[in-house]
Amino acid sequence: MLAQSLEKNTKRTDPPAKGTRKLRSALDWLLEKLLAVLLLVLSSPLFIVLPLLIKLQDGGPAFYRGDRLGRHKETFQMYKFRTLVPDAESQLGAQLLNHQHQLHTPLGKFLRDVRVDELPQLYNVLRGDMAFFGPRPERQAVYEAQCAQIPGYDKRFAVKPGVLGYSQLFTPHSAPKRMRATIDNNYGQREQGLLHELGVVIYAFSHLSFGLVKRASRSVLKRCVMFRHAGKTRERRRLKRVSPVGVEVALFTDVHAMKRQRLGKVVLGDISDEWTRVYCDQPLPEEPLVLQLRIDTSARRSRNATDKPKTTYCRASVVRQLERPGHTGQYTYLLKYEPTSPLNRYLLDKYFIAKSIF
Repeated sequence: MLAQSLEKNTKRTDPPAKGTRKLRSALDWLLEKLLAVLLLVLSSPLFIVLPLLIKLQDGGPAFYRGDRLGRHKETFQMYKFRTLVPDAESQLGAQLLNHQHQLHTPLGKFLRDVRVDELPQLYNVLRGDMAFFGPRPERQAVYEAQCAQIPGYDKRFAVKPGVLGYSQLFTPHSAPKRMRATIDNNYGQREQGLLHELGVVIYAFSHLSFGLVKRASRSVLKRCVMFRHAGKTRERRRLKRVSPVGVEVALFTDVHAMKRQRLGKVVLGDISDEWTRVYCDQPLPEEPLVLQLRIDTSARRSRNATDKPKTTYCRASVVRQLERPGHTGQYTYLLKYEPTSPLNRYLLDKYFIAKSIF
């Protein structure tokens, strides 16, 4: 019985015949091209409206064309709707775009947030440069400066880069390159059929489409309110602030870890990439502080989830005390902060500011 069971299991894990693999590969290729054409047709109104809006905002080109490393490190030109100023790539060099760079066009930040700027890469799929799903293509300068020394990073070049990537969907852009490489390599080792990958892509596109409608509606409503109160509105914030639910906050004096003093009861008001507003039940000292943020993510998934609470640490300092008192405390402060490590920045963006797609 044991021998028969082992024989059955062995048969199940045998790779498909060569002819079957060729047929499946041909069907996958055909299905991928047909879906690319279908999505291009469905999104054709955007290819008419967005280039006009992008051109009108600053007179620059509507599309961005940039060299990327593809399969086997072969260079190809990747296409996007332009979201940055025309000379942005020369200013970035080997750096990754982050909140500290002032390079977005007026429309660009919105397009990047909803991932609409990636739509022209459907043309790259038709050309065969890219697949629907795979590791995101890398710039040569970024690869040489940040990625070439990461063990196993070059495994990504065994497959075509994707319009969407597994690590791109589930981690924010600030995730360390080593972490993203591990995620992409682990996913790439699984033999997933094209139908499974296209299912993920279609789900992602539907999710992003809903986000596009939601953000566009909010933007129009905000513009209407600003128009009605023209001359009375305050200065626009450069960074978007969010108010995450269920976050526990603690502030400590920034001395040796064994001697840190906790500063009363603190409640989070809102937070952006650099700033946070907090309510306190006692005055805060004008000295360097440690900001601790903690959130329980298990409640977001299911009652039986076993995820541990996520905690991130930041260096913080008081910018000013706000005049209006907080509803949960006597004192309201604006703090400027900086995560203490790249890992803490990743945790902050992933679980507190919610920058990843999923």
